[in-house]
Amino acid sequence: MKKLQFLRWPKFVKSNNRAKRCLPMGLFLIGLFLTVLTAKENAQTGSHALEKDQTAKLRKDLVEAVDPVKRADAARLLAQSGDKRSTKLLMRSTEDPDAEVRVQAILALGQLRARNAVPALIEILRTKNDLREKSASAFSLGIIRDRRAVEPLIVELRIAGPQLQQNIVVALGLLGDPRAVEPLFGLHHDENHETCAPIAIALGQIKSRVPADKLFEWLNSDDVDVCPNAAITLVLIGGKRQVVPLIEVLLSKNPVSRRSAAFALGTLKDRRAVVPLIANLQDTDVRVRLNVISALVLLKDQRSIEPLQNTAKSDSEIRVRESAAEAIKAIQGDPKK
Repeated sequence: MKKLQFLRWPKFVKSNNRAKRCLPMGLFLIGLFLTVLTAKENAQTGSHALEKDQTAKLRKDLVEAVDPVKRADAARLLAQSGDKRSTKLLMRSTEDPDAEVRVQAILALGQLRARNAVPALIEILRTKNDLREKSASAFSLGIIRDRRAVEPLIVELRIAGPQLQQNIVVALGLLGDPRAVEPLFGLHHDENHETCAPIAIALGQIKSRVPADKLFEWLNSDDVDVCPNAAITLVLIGGKRQVVPLIEVLLSKNPVSRRSAAFALGTLKDRRAVVPLIANLQDTDVRVRLNVISALVLLKDQRSIEPLQNTAKSDSEIRVRESAAEAIKAIQGDPKK
């Protein structure tokens, strides 16, 4: 295991498929948070989901139902109802004999933003052996966004395995506390790079005290193992301020850095990048050219049409030619649609 020099992981850049797997993993975790949050808000701002007699029945089921499936369902539905009166019962249910009930109760406390449950959730994170309970606790602490959770999460982050680590990383990103920056930079990683995108996203959410100059230092590195996820963080923390420095990275000797810069510039959608990106349609690295084409699609600037037409006719790689042809349709609008 090599110490993380911000997302600089060996062999990462040797497999583009790995890179494609990492980002969806991070987005899935963030998406899960948004799904939970949306469900909570809908429950509170809509029709209040359940009537008083229904929530009363659920609270009774949570405590008295013999079937653990019924107790677990009660915990889940109480969370969706937004019924904060259930908090104490849910805290008691974190000690239920059934593991699924405990997990659902822990997640419910997060959905209900139960700040009075924070000490109990921290204790679960610190002392429980069950991975699902610890992961659910970390996730709920992130959703509640109580700063008391920051230090305990950091302590666990340093000793957690990869699966729990991902949940803690997401939680620290949601909390947005600058105390997490250094620990996130210092993380170890697993060989499959499953935590790379969540780390980048978490640092981007924190923003404060994340050193952009250091990120650019790594992104400009000649080391072929530099991880492109530095670009994700730069996009999230800096926005338009990073456009000119990222354009300069397009001139890097390191193809991984050029790929990353092209991705970031497309994501930022700043038209100052159009001409420099067009120049990189001639890049010697196939994946740089593919990233440049994707970026030009996002920018949708008519100046890129003719260069893309040339690429579609003359590039040495069929996948680049095909991507360029599709990009032209996307920018101009496909008349067949």
